[in-house]
Amino acid sequence: MPIPGMDWKEDSFRRHCIGQTLKFSLWPRKCYYSNRSIWLKRGYHVVAMWTGPGDPAYESRWVDKDEFLIKKIKGEL
Repeated sequence: MPIPGMDWKEDSFRRHCIGQTLKFSLWPRKCYYSNRSIWLKRGYHVVAMWTGPGDPAYESRWVDKDEFLIKKIKGEL
């Protein structure tokens, strides 16, 4: 769930995003935006890469299929 007043982090994640993949979730997961359960169904696995001195760091989020489409249409993802 996004923290109010932390819009810079969301924008930064979007800029560092390296891919979105529609995957089937075998393990119980929660949608990052709506907090809905994603278990035994398809959801988007979104990955961002952070670079700096040293090895790159990867951050991943799971997003519900419907929520992903809504965010993509609004231009928030």
